[in-house]
Amino acid sequence: MNIKQLLYSIVCLFVFLLASCEETLNLKLPEHAPMITVNCILNENENIELELTGSQSYPQLIDSTLTIKDASVKLYEDGVYICNLFYKESYQRRYEYGNHLTLFRNYQVLDGISPQKNHTYSILVSAPNFNEVSAETLIPEIVPIISVDTNTVFTQVGQNLIKALECRIKFSDPPGERNFYLFSISRLGLLYESPFVFENPGTWTVNCNVPFFCNDLNAVYYKFPASSWGFPVRGTENEEIILYKVFIADDSFNGTNYTLKVLINPGCLIDLAYPTVPGEKFTMRKINFKLFSINEAYYKYARSNYVQVYKRNDIFSESCLVYNNIKNGVGIFTGTSVSIDSSILLPVYYTPSFK
Repeated sequence: MNIKQLLYSIVCLFVFLLASCEETLNLKLPEHAPMITVNCILNENENIELELTGSQSYPQLIDSTLTIKDASVKLYEDGVYICNLFYKESYQRRYEYGNHLTLFRNYQVLDGISPQKNHTYSILVSAPNFNEVSAETLIPEIVPIISVDTNTVFTQVGQNLIKALECRIKFSDPPGERNFYLFSISRLGLLYESPFVFENPGTWTVNCNVPFFCNDLNAVYYKFPASSWGFPVRGTENEEIILYKVFIADDSFNGTNYTLKVLINPGCLIDLAYPTVPGEKFTMRKINFKLFSINEAYYKYARSNYVQVYKRNDIFSESCLVYNNIKNGVGIFTGTSVSIDSSILLPVYYTPSFK
């Protein structure tokens, strides 16, 4: 037997021994009491909506995201109690990521109280079989959009060269402090619901998110390839990405004027409805460019959430915990104020099947 054959025999024997070594390990995982999960973004001058769910220990005996319907939710402004929030279920029409009529389960203020900028808001939440949780946030000052300029350009998307509208959103970042922003684009549109699918068919006016492209190095966002239908997809770092919102920190432009550049594909401006005037091919509609001022907690929550989504199936990456600011619980309670520029009108087309 030569050396090569001997080595081969040793390797085969070693593999056989490893394959035959088997042991059953019984792991006892630590038990954790269920926790309240809070999801609430306070928007200046808008109705307050707060979602409450309950976590479950692993392995899950029942659904791990149970809505809590019997909680006591107290709201405070600048440390002074102002009202309670009450649980409510309602259907709303929102054309976001393809949704139509959606059931929302949340806690709301019944007497029309809405958050105001430069005020601190806090909540105290208690529910049977859960520890009491609390959180606090500040509604930041608005940073106004100075101008929105547009220009038609050609850009490469995958294998295709498309005509796009380049939008340059200019604003002045306040000096002397870290500032954080959320940018998105929306418009009003028409949505037709067929009597063969929906109980209450008809044409409805809905708020639509406008997808866009953004190559800004300061931007943090989910990666939505055009073929993904609005769902995050890992491994798309080198592809052209369609976006619905981006988060920005001012670390590279603190205290200066800054211009955020985004690209809108006119092919995405489509109403899924019959034209209001028979034979009409498009309608000119206002495009709402929204620059939200947000606080650091919201930025950290979004950034860590995005990282976790893309690393959850990567066994070689370090674990990433989603940031939360809920005392004795998990989730996010934060606030925003928004500057909106609606000076741009664009043609919104009707999908061919409805013409």
